[in-house]
Amino acid sequence: QVARLQQVVSTHEWVPATLWAAQSAVWQIQYQNRWDLIESQRQRLAMLPRLAESLASKCVEEHRGAPGDASGLLETESFLLYMKTLDLQSKWTEKLVVLSDRLRTESTTTTPPRQKLLEMKIETLKQLDGRASEIRSVTEELIASHPDDWEYWKHHLDACLAECDGNADQGCRATEELISKTLENQNGTSRHSLRGPHLMRVEIALARVDTKDGLSSLIASIIQYGN
Repeated sequence: QVARLQQVVSTHEWVPATLWAAQSAVWQIQYQNRWDLIESQRQRLAMLPRLAESLASKCVEEHRGAPGDASGLLETESFLLYMKTLDLQSKWTEKLVVLSDRLRTESTTTTPPRQKLLEMKIETLKQLDGRASEIRSVTEELIASHPDDWEYWKHHLDACLAECDGNADQGCRATEELISKTLENQNGTSRHSLRGPHLMRVEIALARVDTKDGLSSLIASIIQYGN
């Protein structure tokens, strides 16, 4: 975070006092457990998370689309800092609302990029109960534009298994359907063969290795991945 703020300084020649104050509050929150504090100091520090959130939120509003921030760096750092303040307070529902609003109102110059916002949305949804179907939907959007990203495939399979209450066969089938669809859509459109979908087939075959024909399916999927 310090390095990124230094980059902001080098780009803008200044950093708003509000942003520095918010970041300073976050640092104090993160490191307070390392200090030998008396009770009165701990009571004052207990107010810092909400103060940091308020300051960071103000930064986001002040610097969103600001004409002096053509690169979007200041806006991005303000937004990420705001998200950090919500993380520190475990305000997952509030964070999800902010991310969803940002995704709905995005433009071609949205900062952070849509991919980053969607990744943050997945991690936030994982903190909440019963959101597997939403995680699945978000990962499918990411896979559509980044079909070779292994982490997105893992998120998808985990979400499908959660939707099916751990029913491995049913959950795996949903991911297998996406694999087939993805490979079909990419057929002849990419200069390089995709590894992510084929690697996920190996993962699925491994999960079924104890079933009938499980071992032969695993070997076949490994061979296909190697090819």
